[in-house]
Amino acid sequence: MKRTLFGMALVALMLALTAGVFGWSFATPAAAQTTEEPTPTPSTTDGPRRGPGGEGRPGAGGRGDFADHEPGERLLLGLVRATASETGLTIADVTEAVQNGSTLAQVAEANGSTSAAVVQVVMERVEEMTERAVERGRITEEEAATLRATAEQTANDLMNDPNLADELEALIDKNMERMFRMALVRGTVEVTDLRPREILDQLRDGATLAEIVTAAGYNTADVIAAATDNVDNSLERLVDRGVISQAKADECRQTFQDTADQLMNEPFPISEN
Repeated sequence: MKRTLFGMALVALMLALTAGVFGWSFATPAAAQTTEEPTPTPSTTDGPRRGPGGEGRPGAGGRGDFADHEPGERLLLGLVRATASETGLTIADVTEAVQNGSTLAQVAEANGSTSAAVVQVVMERVEEMTERAVERGRITEEEAATLRATAEQTANDLMNDPNLADELEALIDKNMERMFRMALVRGTVEVTDLRPREILDQLRDGATLAEIVTAAGYNTADVIAAATDNVDNSLERLVDRGVISQAKADECRQTFQDTADQLMNEPFPISEN
């Protein structure tokens, strides 16, 4: 039982740190934001914000704020996953096609599906999420209808956008960095005698992982070594599942080796959700 509770605490810590790494969700307004299950990609602004309160085409929120996944980013990741599931391709296949200049609609239609079918899959999820938000009193029925309408418009726009390659690559890289941070936190838990909640509280107070590890009497190099094993295992699973290519995994592995010390010594972005 102690091991189970420890594992649950670690999962809670990871979710607070990542708020949807390799996953997607359609977030409702601030009071109703929800993060769904984990799959594929700190803080800069790059590109238009597509949605209420931002410039650009109508959408379910901004797409440029890399402090966290914006709703439009989650929608894009959802469309990539849905395109893969509707066509029988892997996520890596879909990503490669987009990076080679195809739109998601073209990928779907070239592989036995349609843009409309992909959008329908995503909108079913949007419907579920907005219904839950209404049931919990976080938004009204009218707000839910507006969210669904803007999500559908944004989804159709994204399916036919010929300029998604750079944005999709940036999302994948952002999710990879979050995976790196998760691995370092897990490595800290494995190397030290600190509980996940203690680490989370200190990170929220502004401490770096290096400061936390050093204060507890341990060596950051040991944490990085443990984290490297975690990253290797995670990348291997992602390749096996067709989420990323082997070439991308090799690139990410090298990136982690190059940036692990820096990540240990800078503040972590912590989700309060």
